[in-house]
Amino acid sequence: MKPAILRCLLISCSLMTIFTESARAQNFVYVNNNTAGPNTVSAFAVSPTGTLSLIGTFPTGGSGRGGGSFAADRASTCAAGNRLYVVNPASSDVTGFDIDPNTGILALIPGSPFPTGGATDTNGGSVECTPDGRFLIVANSDSNNLTVFSIGSNGSLTPVPGSPFPAGGLTPNDIEVSPDGRLLAVALVGNDRLAVFSLGANGVLTPVPGSPFPAPAAGSIAGIDINCTNSLLFAGEGVLGSSSLGVYGIQPDGSLVFLGAMTGGGLNSNVVVLSPDDRFLFVSNQLSNTITVFSVAPDGTLAEVIGSPFDNPGGSEPLQMATDQAGRFLYVNNTNGTLSVFGIGSNGALMPAAGSALPVGSSPAPGVAAFPPAGCLNTPPISIDCPPAVTVMAVENLCPATPCAVVNFTVTSSGGSAGATVICSPASGSIFPVGTTTVTCTAADSSGDTASCSFTVTVVTAFDVCLQDESNGSLLRVNSVTGDYQFNICGTEVVVVGRGTITVKGSVITLQHNTADRRVLVKIDGSTKRATGSIQVFSLKRTFTIIDRNILEGACSCR
Repeated sequence: MKPAILRCLLISCSLMTIFTESARAQNFVYVNNNTAGPNTVSAFAVSPTGTLSLIGTFPTGGSGRGGGSFAADRASTCAAGNRLYVVNPASSDVTGFDIDPNTGILALIPGSPFPTGGATDTNGGSVECTPDGRFLIVANSDSNNLTVFSIGSNGSLTPVPGSPFPAGGLTPNDIEVSPDGRLLAVALVGNDRLAVFSLGANGVLTPVPGSPFPAPAAGSIAGIDINCTNSLLFAGEGVLGSSSLGVYGIQPDGSLVFLGAMTGGGLNSNVVVLSPDDRFLFVSNQLSNTITVFSVAPDGTLAEVIGSPFDNPGGSEPLQMATDQAGRFLYVNNTNGTLSVFGIGSNGALMPAAGSALPVGSSPAPGVAAFPPAGCLNTPPISIDCPPAVTVMAVENLCPATPCAVVNFTVTSSGGSAGATVICSPASGSIFPVGTTTVTCTAADSSGDTASCSFTVTVVTAFDVCLQDESNGSLLRVNSVTGDYQFNICGTEVVVVGRGTITVKGSVITLQHNTADRRVLVKIDGSTKRATGSIQVFSLKRTFTIIDRNILEGACSCR
């Protein structure tokens, strides 16, 4: 890398990054201060107008460096489990905290800090949580490798087998997991390449075909972001000239196709962040102290919005950025230890909020994360689809005491964030007794959002009503729920079986079945216990009738 470009990518003090998003009741922002010596995290509450108030400062147990790459994202929040993880660059380890979602207060996860097995002491290290909260990934920028941790039920970290994995190039800087959790993209600033890995179910990283990919845009690739449909990747380039961006298409196998370069107002452009709805792309320009805003078309085409680039009053060399969950505010950290807050207009224009830029006391190269994580606004809320009411016949001799049935069913969920699970009670494949049982199912995604539905399972004995003609003893057995029937002329081999349609009006149950070979009409009066039936069989050229004045009497068998 050219020395001039290196100066645009690194800073020797420490960067302060704030990545915020709105919780349902309260938004919180956490800053990995990365000050030289014992490292700390500062926690802030975010008001509805974007004003920040300090909650407290929490020791990490690791060491900060006070400098590093502009685009290294040294903090990440996981929606699943309400956790925050930060990199301690000088000690090359990771600290985890549990987040109180009501107060924002942090509690150290037992075992913290956890060694990365790599080196982050010069350039720093980016950290990223997978959408389902199962894995945490760290870019070890000084040892050119990637550590993948599995996240335990208590938030503790354990390296997966084979970790750390080669980064595929030099100086891995910013990293990004695709919203579907399938891919990991890595900005290799040292040799200006983009590495892409598939992320296995066991956390193992495998390079996709063709990785690493060239970055043709001017400058050295530094910061990246992926859109919510997992189809486009946007890359910011460290360059002394005008803001420089690369746009890439993501193929089904994870490989990248370069779609084009874009320049904009402002100088140097390490960091890029998409709005939660993918409508805008924000670019921080370190050398001109401005923020460039582009509108984003579905095909990735970029157009600078009116008024862009926007000044950053009170700040200096804007670095990492984040929006709140609703996309109303943009938070920008600066090398002078301040945090700028901008309101985002409906057209993408930025307006400094009152009190911006706020001194927060971090070094010029920190990390930032917001709770809860922003996610994607165009992701539909989680939903669940239960089947209609299920009716099945009981199976004789399956259960020792009374008839019962094993019932299987399918319940699906859609929308929501990654890692959704569906749990039903009773579960599919359970044994259901005779009668009606309500099944309740709940779908939950990795953000904690849920959706529920219910349906009934009715298990009926083979036939629950029996008509026996008073004159000739012929039998008509009926299932008053399913409409199944069986007609027997006693003393003959005539048997007529089928399934008709049941209708209920008051106490009267009616069974009808009209087909090409028969007409069946049965009426059962539950109040009088009287029933009549007519079975016309065209092939026999006969109509059979049954009259039963009391369906409760008789053994339901041929005399």
